[in-house]
Amino acid sequence: MAGSFTPDTVFAKTDKGRTEVATRQAGLDAKTRMLLIMLDGQTPLGQLAQKLTRLGDLGPCLEELLALELIAPVDGVHQGARPRAAPVAGKAPPDDKLEAARREALRRLHELLGPDADLFAPGLEAAGSVAGLLEQVQRVADVVRSVAGKGKAEEYVSQVRQRLG
Repeated sequence: MAGSFTPDTVFAKTDKGRTEVATRQAGLDAKTRMLLIMLDGQTPLGQLAQKLTRLGDLGPCLEELLALELIAPVDGVHQGARPRAAPVAGKAPPDDKLEAARREALRRLHELLGPDADLFAPGLEAAGSVAGLLEQVQRVADVVRSVAGKGKAEEYVSQVRQRLG
């Protein structure tokens, strides 16, 4: 692990980091950008490292993201490091619509990312509400955007939303 961080360390994007995901202004390489997108303010570094073993040593990427102030430890004092609150769910549609949307999200994700979609499946599968599913879909759309382009990412989100009615 990088620096003095342990496998239990949890990182979150700062406000600057969330802006970077949307704008790509820092010119991050693909490996560092993927790590930035994956840092969600909830998953310990050790679990992320296991999911991203194909990327190799994440230490230099973490150091770069920290130096650019794009991430911070969740328990850090940097205000921007706090994860955003989950959106409040409105009236939940029937479970069959939620399940249909979840299946669509997973199916399309496998079409777009191939085996790498398995990295994101647990988050989509664990979403227990429309708001939770849409939050995960948006997170995944950031990855789709970096791999397949803006149009494919927008199409991905649109298709899942259509399943929700």
